[in-house]
Amino acid sequence: MSRYLFVAILGAATAVAAQQRPSLMDPQHDSPAEEQMKYEKTPPQREDVEVLGLMHRDNATYVRLGKLAQERSTSALVRVLGADLVEDHGELDRKIVKLSKKLGFELAVPEPKDEAERARREAMKHRIEVLERLRGEDFDRTFARVMRDLHRQEIDRLEGRRNETRHLRVRALYDEALPKLERHLLTAEELVRANRAT
Repeated sequence: MSRYLFVAILGAATAVAAQQRPSLMDPQHDSPAEEQMKYEKTPPQREDVEVLGLMHRDNATYVRLGKLAQERSTSALVRVLGADLVEDHGELDRKIVKLSKKLGFELAVPEPKDEAERARREAMKHRIEVLERLRGEDFDRTFARVMRDLHRQEIDRLEGRRNETRHLRVRALYDEALPKLERHLLTAEELVRANRAT
């Protein structure tokens, strides 16, 4: 086979392959960036919607109790934690609400998965109701324990979903929330230890 014939055959084969392979510039095929943008506009997985609904509920609780801490506490550290709760969870909740509107899903608290979870929710609800009736040192002691337990629960929940979610916007929200929750937990644990020492 002559060199010229070989070159001609190779050129023809390359042209056929190019026609069969979709081009990134082909309007019928999205580029990787366009595929990512399209994906990011889709609602998150059901499990993420449930976690975000619980976060939305808990944020409202944190903000309400943070304001109470600033009004009723005798401890400067409790009042500082209260102010942090109002600021951090208020900002986080605004981002959750914005994301839900952008991606088109409703923020709602899911039903308990079993009776054990239902009992845990009821127990925490009762503890919060008791806390809301307290003042002074009694408020401070109860507030520290409630904040410790609430933050432990939420950190466990978010860490589990953060490793499972495939939605980048939701994962970014978890990544933003976790350091704040961990900082609040450390402060609450410090308050619990201080209360035991007195």
